Amino acid sequence: VTIHCVRPAQVCERWKVDEEYAGKIAKLADHVIVHLESQKEILLRLGLPSEMISVIPHGTKIFEVDREASRRRLGLPLEGTVLLMFGFVKPHKCLHIAVEALSMIRREIENTYLFIAGGVAPTAPEEHKCYADSLKKKIEELNLEENVIFPNKYYPDEDVPYIFNACDIVLFPYYEEDRSSSGSLHLAIGAGKPVIASRIPKFEELKNISDELLVLPYNSEVIAKLVLRIIREPNFRSHIIRRTEAYRKLTSWENTAKKHLELY
Repeated sequence: VTIHCVRPAQVCERWKVDEEYAGKIAKLADHVIVHLESQKEILLRLGLPSEMISVIPHGTKIFEVDREASRRRLGLPLEGTVLLMFGFVKPHKCLHIAVEALSMIRREIENTYLFIAGGVAPTAPEEHKCYADSLKKKIEELNLEENVIFPNKYYPDEDVPYIFNACDIVLFPYYEEDRSSSGSLHLAIGAGKPVIASRIPKFEELKNISDELLVLPYNSEVIAKLVLRIIREPNFRSHIIRRTEAYRKLTSWENTAKKHLELY
């Protein structure tokens, strides 16, 4: 059995329900697959033997779409650097940190944009709607209306390859204790894009590309500096892209499927 989410009790809204449920399901299986080492550690604490658990990374779909064609399809600026935040707008994703980072970046490189490819979910609680409103206010306060593209809408699956290939760098400045692997992270890797993410359990595997891409939560200043370095330093950028290319091949769905077959 594959367990995608293993949440420890202290960070779960339902207290021990998720943790105990994962443990019970795992003990019924002949073998358990998880995506992260931190997930394995929780199952070990719950009493599963190490030989019963395998860590197999989340699979990566590799896709290549022309950058200019992608930008034209989505109505994005054809020139300049486009940063991306993807998915439903939720407070824990800290989009306001990305907006603050953009403001700092534009002091040195004006032709930089942030594309927020997503919106508030139709069934979202009021808290999420209020957060989206506060995000719009911050964009206005920082005079970034021309540089933040925020349609606040849902994008269908067929647009996803274009969204990731249209951008230059993908941001995940999240702040959460979730122990699930990130499918969105693997979409970014699958497009071969440099990723900057918070140093939290959800993104621990990014160290397999470069530990330097992990930033402490709420640190918009370091995100800005890292974006500028990727833009300005060809050697650093090439190193990150080479490492990303290697990791997306290693975790491709083809290789992930082979690891499952070997286990079975």
